[in-house]
Amino acid sequence: MLSFFAALVVFLPIRVHPHSHLECFPSGSSCTKPLPGSVSGVRAISGFELLSRAGDHKIKRIGVRIRGNDLVGTFADDDGKEPAKWFVNWGHYAGRALPEVSASNCRGTCSLPISRPRAGEHFALSGFEFERLDGGDSNILRVAILPDPARGQVRVVFKDNGDFRYRARLNYGYIAPPSRVQAHRLSGRRGKGQKTIELPVASPQASAQVIQGFDVKFDNGDHHLKNFEIVRTTSGARVVFNDANFDDPASATVHLLIVEPLP
Repeated sequence: MLSFFAALVVFLPIRVHPHSHLECFPSGSSCTKPLPGSVSGVRAISGFELLSRAGDHKIKRIGVRIRGNDLVGTFADDDGKEPAKWFVNWGHYAGRALPEVSASNCRGTCSLPISRPRAGEHFALSGFEFERLDGGDSNILRVAILPDPARGQVRVVFKDNGDFRYRARLNYGYIAPPSRVQAHRLSGRRGKGQKTIELPVASPQASAQVIQGFDVKFDNGDHHLKNFEIVRTTSGARVVFNDANFDDPASATVHLLIVEPLP
């Protein structure tokens, strides 16, 4: 059963800049690539994929994180030898790109302090990374980035059936005014044997998407992970959060901005 909720609709001006794409097929589980071009405002993620090309496995570190002028993409277990694949798409917007925030003593749910928005600004996710610190790797139950800009915080979750100590890193910014913006909270579920979670939302063809946050989890306990993906489709957004055989139900919520340029 699939449901979605339009939590908020606002119409404010935003300047939409070109998009950029970066991908890598490392021989191991991580690679670093220079960021494409220079952006004076904010790189806002519109879609990403993290994938193991060697079947599913436990996870030690996962994410697409901006580090200086580079992007570090990682889908790694403890030894980091399994070949991975990743890509990320950004939209470029006027606004404020803010310094990375991190926390190194997280267990289960953790809060990262962020700057609060100014009038007319909207939170945008630019990059993220989770890393287990207790030694070794683990199955994954849930991964979440849940921004609460009005309170100056982002709640994050990275866990298996229990809790382990982890580090969370977050790249973010605020996109600012001209264009129409619609904020949506999209939720859905896939059953056993289904490969994707489809999240429909009505949006103009010329519009852009900005991922503000997400919450994905297996519904029947923790598992190995093969693929984690949130991408745009012609009808909304698609989430993939699977092990190798797609035999486990999963749920997803995506916080999404639809940005429509003014004529």
